[in-house]
Amino acid sequence: MPHPSDVHVNAPLTDLSLAVIQSETAFIAAQVFPTVPVKKQGDRYYVYNAGDLLADDAKLRAPGTKAAEGDYRVDNTPAYYCPIYAKRRAISEQERDNADAVINTDRDAMEFVTRSLLIRRERLWVAGYFGTGIWTNNKVGGAKGGGKDFIQWSDYTNSHPITDVGAYMEVVRLGTGFRPNTLVLTPDVMEQLRNHPDVLDRFKYTQKGVITADLLAAVMGVERVVSAEAVYNSSLDPDNPVITNIAGTKAVLLVYAAKAPGIRVASGGYTFVWTGLTGVNSAGFRIKKYRVDELSSDIVEGEVAFAPKIVAPSLGCFLSDAIA
Repeated sequence: MPHPSDVHVNAPLTDLSLAVIQSETAFIAAQVFPTVPVKKQGDRYYVYNAGDLLADDAKLRAPGTKAAEGDYRVDNTPAYYCPIYAKRRAISEQERDNADAVINTDRDAMEFVTRSLLIRRERLWVAGYFGTGIWTNNKVGGAKGGGKDFIQWSDYTNSHPITDVGAYMEVVRLGTGFRPNTLVLTPDVMEQLRNHPDVLDRFKYTQKGVITADLLAAVMGVERVVSAEAVYNSSLDPDNPVITNIAGTKAVLLVYAAKAPGIRVASGGYTFVWTGLTGVNSAGFRIKKYRVDELSSDIVEGEVAFAPKIVAPSLGCFLSDAIA
């Protein structure tokens, strides 16, 4: 017998939703930290003790003697749980029958619910990773002479963002053994850095045109720079929308993120995605389509189950008020 949900999951629409997800590059929730596909909705994961892994306890070995004994501890108490987030849209018979030939009501509904789920995922990513008090290291920018950790990078005369990022990379490295490889910026900070004299000076003889994210990454000494540009309507009134940057403003996350998940692979965070859910695509999304006769409508419903988790808070440094 088929699983009850098999009769509802619409494979073509689910496949099309993947194309929508991949095209929405402003959403960074799946770009920064590795995605861990899991077969169970909830379970435990393991965290290795960094002090054990970085210990210098190898000793000289005399002939005929045992090697120095060593071990590492594993914490198996951390757990994840991937709740299901869902959104649906009804397509009435009247809407479908009145639609022009160029309008694909099913596809439009699929894109609508997929984008809504992307917004939900992005906001949960920001809440879990992108803020003060989340990471071990937190720095605050301010005006020159204001007693803050660094001079705000919008002060083109007195600030030195390349030096600041290098210094905070060293803070993380000396605390963990890992140098941060990823810089996540809100768009306003990105724009200030692209026009900062310290950055432009590095390229004045070699590059022309716009300073891209890849060029900025090379200057800052990280593997990648990611601009968190996704927006949403923060107003409860859809007729009077307030379009807001999901990641906020003036903020920076400097973090070590693994390229791929793995046993004993360090990473500031992981995103657990329940791929054991029947009919999901590789991003963990699925689209259902079913009939509700009492509404005289077809329902297009999107679902995703995921859990963003901080794994090693010491691998990150969050900078607030990076610009004025």
